[in-house]
Amino acid sequence: MYPLLLSIGPINIYSYGLMIFIAFITCLHIAKKLAQKEGISPKLYEDVAIWGLLVGLLGAKLLYILTRLDEVIHTPNSLLNYITSGFVFYGAPLAVIPFLYFIRKKYKFSVLKFLDIFMVVLPLGHAIGRIGCFLAGCCYGKPTTLPWGVTFKNSTIVEPALRSVALHPVQLYESFLLCVLFIILYKLFKKKCFDGQVFCAYFMCYAVIRIITEQFRGDGIRGFIISNLISTSQFISLIMFIISLVSFFYFKRHFLYKNKHEEK
Repeated sequence: MYPLLLSIGPINIYSYGLMIFIAFITCLHIAKKLAQKEGISPKLYEDVAIWGLLVGLLGAKLLYILTRLDEVIHTPNSLLNYITSGFVFYGAPLAVIPFLYFIRKKYKFSVLKFLDIFMVVLPLGHAIGRIGCFLAGCCYGKPTTLPWGVTFKNSTIVEPALRSVALHPVQLYESFLLCVLFIILYKLFKKKCFDGQVFCAYFMCYAVIRIITEQFRGDGIRGFIISNLISTSQFISLIMFIISLVSFFYFKRHFLYKNKHEEK
């Protein structure tokens, strides 16, 4: 596709980086408005969000390297390649959540309220990011004979044997489903009954989306728990679904218990 969008002298503008920038600015704008409705200072949310972005990128990079740990151990020189390219999305929220708990006392905010806001906009940002993946040619799909199959002739990321083969535009599949999830969570946020409800709903819904879309993925570099059967992301999705389901009922029970005692 178009990994390099524009060159102005020595400055190169890459599609993936541009989409990440657009995603962050868009989501931050929406999140600050939601934060204000939740009684959280928009400036506070912005400060934490910037740090959260850095922590999220670090977590996504670390998980990516961990999926290739065996190769890194046997070929240490390959570490540099993995540091300069590639992320595993799940590493971002898995890093950001404990980060928020760590700084909550300093900034004095409710972690669950913050996470509910974060999880509303996260699917939208992720959807924009997946368009960046599509333009860059990463996270590509399996070969397909469907009329909307795409080829990535200009991508250096796609395996050479697949660069002239029509592939599932799995990046766009996921982008569409994430946009739908954003709409659902945005509406849920306005009607939520307890803090943590949107947070749990996101992980349950995204787990299902990821398990499905992984079936169309063709890039083996993302790592597998069981070779060519269960990918790293599918395994994490299953675990996160179970944890989120249990957390949902825990938060709901805590909310009902708290309300019952307040009424007394």
